[in-house]
Amino acid sequence: PSNHLRATALARSWFAALAVKFLLLWWIHGGWPSTWSLVGLGVGDTPSYLLPIESWMGGHGYLPDYRMPGYGAVYAIFRSFCDPVHACRALILGQWMLEAASCVALFTIVLRVSGSARLAKAAFVLSVAGIFTTTSVTAILTESFTTSALVLSTALLLHARGRTLHLFSAGLLLTWAIFMRPVFVIFLPLQALRVFIMH
Repeated sequence: PSNHLRATALARSWFAALAVKFLLLWWIHGGWPSTWSLVGLGVGDTPSYLLPIESWMGGHGYLPDYRMPGYGAVYAIFRSFCDPVHACRALILGQWMLEAASCVALFTIVLRVSGSARLAKAAFVLSVAGIFTTTSVTAILTESFTTSALVLSTALLLHARGRTLHLFSAGLLLTWAIFMRPVFVIFLPLQALRVFIMH
C-alpha cells in the first residue's frame, strides 16, 4: 500500500510539473505548442544533430559525422514515421515530458540525501519554475535531454538498493547522456564508485 501511495504521489507531481512547464512555455512563447518546435530550428548547432540522420535515412551514411548519435537517435525514431517538422515537434514534447520527470527525480534525490522534505519540496518547486531549464525544452539541442537523463540516472542509482533493473536503467540513461554529450563521461567513474559502495 505504501508503495502504491508513493507511486501515486510521484505521478501527481509529474502531472503538476507538466502543467506548470506548459503554462511557462505558453507564456514565454505566447502560443500553442505547435509553435515551440520553430524555436532554434536551422540555427546554431541544431542542423548538426538532424542532418546526419536525414543523410543516413536517405542512404548516404551518417554525414556529417562530428556529432555523437545520442540525440539524433531519438529524432530518427520519430522521423521514421513522420516528416521532419512533426519529428521536431515530437522531440519538443519528449523533452517537455522528460524535463517534468527530472523535476520529480530531483525531489527524490534531495529527500534521500538530506532527509528533509522541506528542502526536497523547495528543490522541486525551483526546478519546475526554472526559466532556463524550461526554455531549453523548446530548443532542438542536447541540453534538455542530457540534463534530464543525468538527473534520472542519479535518482535511479540512489534508490537502486541492489535492484538490477534500477542499476541497468541508471547505466542506460548515463550512456545515452554520454552519447549526446561526450563530456558527461566524467560522471561514469562517480556512478561506478556509487555502485561499488553499495555492494
